[in-house]
Amino acid sequence: MTRSTRFLLLILATCFCFFLTACSSSGVSIKETELAGFEKSLLKSISDTHFLYEVEINSRDAKEWKVQIDEYSKGKFVRTPFSSVAPLQDKARPIQFKVAVVRQVTGKKAERWTILEYNKDSETASNADIGDVKTDYTSSSSKVVDLPLTLKEGEQKVIGALVLSDGNAITSLGGFEDKATLKAATNYDKVYLIKAELK
Repeated sequence: MTRSTRFLLLILATCFCFFLTACSSSGVSIKETELAGFEKSLLKSISDTHFLYEVEINSRDAKEWKVQIDEYSKGKFVRTPFSSVAPLQDKARPIQFKVAVVRQVTGKKAERWTILEYNKDSETASNADIGDVKTDYTSSSSKVVDLPLTLKEGEQKVIGALVLSDGNAITSLGGFEDKATLKAATNYDKVYLIKAELK
């Protein structure tokens, strides 16, 4: 191997290491949380639907981490019944924590959504009671999107979905990438999309 070849390989290796470092030090990584059998049983006993995530924020410029729940019906956006914003005051990176998004039916026409964020130093929980809603659907299905996924600052992505239906068979819970697939995926009586955003 000639000296010029070795020098070129050294430059390429340095650039590659720099690229990996830059990629790993920006944005946020989201993956699914693993639970033990007892924890799974306990969570099922207190909730109707739940979504669990592990989050790692590497971006030093990010100011807020946001989770929101959007409601759709027959392919159309209806409202945002609940959202939670967590300021990122700690400048140290990475910030690692777990997130639980929980839905409970609390009455014939009432439900409660809770967003819990937990790390080794703190725990925060926020919830919203939503009344005057239909809760007795004949079929339901929930899905955590394919994980892990990454978010850049200013980007919002769907991380989970709950579909409720009285008539249509629930055939697919995928496709939130563009308007066409989003419309097809939310073309049921009621669909809740859990979305994450880094600001």
